[in-house]
Amino acid sequence: MTDAESARGAEITVEELEKMRESAKRRLCAVFAAGAAAFPLFAWLVYSGRDSGEGALKTLLTTAGAAAALSGCAAGALWYVIGRRAYDRFVESFKSKYVLGVVGAMDGFSGLEYDSRSGFTWDELRGAAVVDCGQEKYFKSEDRLTGFYNGARFRISDVTARKMTRRGKKNELVEVFGGQLLCFSRTGGKESAGLVQVFRKEFFRDMGGPRAEHRIRTENARFNDEFNIYADDEHNAYYILTPPMMEKISFFAESAGGQVSLSFSGETLYVAVRRRGMFSPVIDVPVERQAAEIRGDVAIIAKAGDVFLGVPERDA
Repeated sequence: MTDAESARGAEITVEELEKMRESAKRRLCAVFAAGAAAFPLFAWLVYSGRDSGEGALKTLLTTAGAAAALSGCAAGALWYVIGRRAYDRFVESFKSKYVLGVVGAMDGFSGLEYDSRSGFTWDELRGAAVVDCGQEKYFKSEDRLTGFYNGARFRISDVTARKMTRRGKKNELVEVFGGQLLCFSRTGGKESAGLVQVFRKEFFRDMGGPRAEHRIRTENARFNDEFNIYADDEHNAYYILTPPMMEKISFFAESAGGQVSLSFSGETLYVAVRRRGMFSPVIDVPVERQAAEIRGDVAIIAKAGDVFLGVPERDA
């Protein structure tokens, strides 16, 4: 798909999106207003049906709690009937039609395709060995953006990995990773003969998934203090983790502002950053102001590309 074809398929005006946003916002306000208006009615109904022999404080607390719960249920049902469809339509249009245009206007990006419902597979994340992938049935990945950044092919998606754990006598679903997974299909000309993993040390317990066989210590003491390093082959690890590359990894980890891990394998580089989800619109902020949030979400691609890949030659 060419840029022109992508743009035609994603065309929507800011004015059209703004109308959708305002419609969803009005309906949400109406739902809140209806819920608030229903509270006194439910409070009266609950109070009139209670035993008059109860203490005043207990009666007040019980009545208020029951009325609040009933008002919340009524508001939820009303939102489902009159508001949910308008909200979902705004979110889907924002993600599938507006995001691509904003990113395509940024320097360095080309050949873009975006699918709000697709992402990485659980098997690929497990093979990348860059984060704990959790259990497959609780895995979710969406908001896939693919294309080229300064000639380097990339893919990025939101990823949520969870697993069921035993806590005392109860099972609890725990999130082991939530953030973005970024994949570049070339690593500046070097090919890694096997897996090399780099985990930010203070986040290693949370981020670390499957580990390669050998624990690596470099000649850079500061880097060793910052990161845990594992590799299938020790010599390959030193080939990939040159002094300039270690400086780049340290710089990126600081600039990304989140928990960071990386894995090198063949000509592929995976970068995982724990942070909030991408491209999530809100209905109480004008659409044009949200374009800055989109550019901020995509900035992680530019940071990683500039740091790790430089400006490679464009593929023929």
